[in-house]
Amino acid sequence: FMKQLFAVIALTSAFLVPANTVWAACTNNHAAKDLIQTTTKKVLDALATNAVDTESILKQHVVPSFDWERMSKWALGKNKQGKSKWKKATRDQRSRFIEAFESLLIRTYKASLNEVAGIDFEIKYLPVCGRDLTKRVKVRARVIQGGNQYSVNFKMSKSKRTRNKWKAYDVVVEGVRLLLNYKNEFKPLTIEQAIAKMNSKNQNAQ
Repeated sequence: FMKQLFAVIALTSAFLVPANTVWAACTNNHAAKDLIQTTTKKVLDALATNAVDTESILKQHVVPSFDWERMSKWALGKNKQGKSKWKKATRDQRSRFIEAFESLLIRTYKASLNEVAGIDFEIKYLPVCGRDLTKRVKVRARVIQGGNQYSVNFKMSKSKRTRNKWKAYDVVVEGVRLLLNYKNEFKPLTIEQAIAKMNSKNQNAQ
């Protein structure tokens, strides 16, 4: 199932808002939407001319568009006492977790892109919505392939921590959060165990 999710995401970007959130405003023109569209075009154009270097293409165009720290913090989750593992981690542990997590997702995206290579599809972008369009929004897209249509939503925000640049911090495909699978996987692990597990997967994929 995760391969299918990544395959759909790959078609839109080649890369935590509660479900009951009420969006107060929507607009067709927004910088966050422009970022997703531009990133998608750059990735697809690059792959069309240099498909053998997929990983480098993803690192160049996709990595800068995501908030890896926020994603890592959420995916790592809480310990048995209900405390954030991220807050208990050292700066070195956080850095190594982000590095391993980034590599893991990039390699997964790479495999998904290889699976959907040559498939014809269309991407339709819907209005961007949010309670505060200047801080946090949902970029909504529909991937149309054959007779199927998939809902792909990018949750994006900007803050002082991201130097006021829009960054995606989660992707929801057909109502399923991409990071939830990893959060469940990391739940029983310490941060060191999670890092070791990801590094092992990354090494085996080389």
